[in-house]
Amino acid sequence: MIKLLRHSDYQKKIWKNGRGSTLEIAVSPAGAEFDWRLSMADIIESGPFSEFPGMERLLVLLEGPEIQLSHPPLSKQHTLALFHPYRFSGDWSTQANVTGVGRDFNLIYRRDKFRGEVLVKSYLKSHESVIDEEGMVAIFCLQGKILTELGELGAYDTLLIDNDRLSIRTEGETGFLFIHLRSIHHRHS
Repeated sequence: MIKLLRHSDYQKKIWKNGRGSTLEIAVSPAGAEFDWRLSMADIIESGPFSEFPGMERLLVLLEGPEIQLSHPPLSKQHTLALFHPYRFSGDWSTQANVTGVGRDFNLIYRRDKFRGEVLVKSYLKSHESVIDEEGMVAIFCLQGKILTELGELGAYDTLLIDNDRLSIRTEGETGFLFIHLRSIHHRHS
């Protein structure tokens, strides 16, 4: 399955804690009890993140000043900087301290079903590659143009490739997130 998702088509959803909203890029299955979700949110004020027990989170700051994240009572702190993915447990209480408006990208997935990664890729000139990975791959365009047989991706458009193969070509200076989600296969003895 290959699907091109336009930024203008993302669905606005209220956060679990009711303190803001997210733009849902893709989710499986649809609904509150999802196995994985790709989303993007504007961070406009300091406050708590929604908790997602049993889930793993990968967060990438897309725009705005650094965000200070803390995980009380673990005494863990992290500075979320532009384009540096940060992994943390959805079980953890998470507090954000912001100094200005920002925007983030978020991958949330069930850790008992999947393993996920988010990589930041950038090319200064045109580049061709073939996506041929086991599992689900998403290409989230940050800047520039990505050309595919389905059409062109611009800023904040997403390409989903689920257990399929596709060639992509970047045009000029281009940056994107490469999201890879693999199912965990349990063996019974």
